[in-house]
Amino acid sequence: MIKAIQESGIPIDMVGGVSIGAFMGALWAQERNVTTVTQKAREWSKKMTQWWRQILDLTYPMTSMFSGREFNQTIRATFADTYIEDLWLPYFTVTTDITSSCMRIHTHGSLWRYVRSSMSLSGYMPPLCDPHDGHLLLDGGYVNNLPADVMRSLGANHILAVDVGSVDDQDLTNYGDDLSGWWLLWKRWNPFASPVKVPNLPDIQSRLAYVSCVRQLEEVKNSDYCEYIRPPIDQYKTLQFGAFDEIREVGYRHAKAYFEGQTRAGILPLFRYNVTQGDAEQDRHKAQHSLGSYTFTDLAQMVCKVSRPYEEEDSTSSSSDEDERGGYASEPTVGVSDNNKEILRRQGGSLSLSENEMESDVDFELSKSQFEKRRASGVGSN
Repeated sequence: MIKAIQESGIPIDMVGGVSIGAFMGALWAQERNVTTVTQKAREWSKKMTQWWRQILDLTYPMTSMFSGREFNQTIRATFADTYIEDLWLPYFTVTTDITSSCMRIHTHGSLWRYVRSSMSLSGYMPPLCDPHDGHLLLDGGYVNNLPADVMRSLGANHILAVDVGSVDDQDLTNYGDDLSGWWLLWKRWNPFASPVKVPNLPDIQSRLAYVSCVRQLEEVKNSDYCEYIRPPIDQYKTLQFGAFDEIREVGYRHAKAYFEGQTRAGILPLFRYNVTQGDAEQDRHKAQHSLGSYTFTDLAQMVCKVSRPYEEEDSTSSSSDEDERGGYASEPTVGVSDNNKEILRRQGGSLSLSENEMESDVDFELSKSQFEKRRASGVGSN
């Protein structure tokens, strides 16, 4: 989906999601490179298919089937100790607080912990304890499976809402007023009996958990600020991590066709760059390098690549001298001309000059006779 959005010339200014959307959104907000995001997501999905990890993580099912230790290691290995507020793009995720019975929106704090919380299915993983208040957090999909309304409240004007949630089977067997588990067991083991479709205990628990999201999802679909996109992934199960490349290709082709259809119909969202089908790459390159199209993220990346304007010194200079000259690359240092100083003053910029530099400026402004006269009368140059 992200690759198709980029190829369509649509800038991504904010990312958010729940469950697997929290994971993929965090990867993009951290890397902002499709190839790197794909590689990391594929490596994580491969770890999730390793059966020995699941066996080692099995525990007595008092709270959940797995202890969560191995799952935590895979998530932390992907995001390290990054904090949400340190990501390139504004990012949020949603969790279900079962301590306070409410929805939690996370825009700062430990990235891997809140991503893990938003991916914690009840019964499979234990709730994660919030390091700030100790509240127990579970999958955010239980309260808001497509948080486009949350993104709207955070300032987004137009939203691409990608729904990859599982769809429950509605073609269930009408078994009457009562149901015998022995009858179901016989139906399952008898090869000549007609099959029946009846939800088991985990299925019923999952359906009950997502009941509250149905109305909210319909509101998102019918909203005027949201583009609802549903890739054809109904054939894949929730935990089918082994089909990563296949699912990725399905999502890319669906999004590619979706945006191409909007382009031909002339209804592509207004936030798209001004590109044409004939010369899309050239027009997008011009648009991205125009003065009005740069974003704060682009500026931050450029500043990080600028080296500090240090003057050349002898190799014998101490490290303490270098530390004293430290600071951001955008800070004015020695060698600032008078014209640049005046510009900085007009723009409200800070101008830091050492005592020796101030003395040299005074000496430059005063003529030699005036300087001698002031020194004779006892007026110093400081």
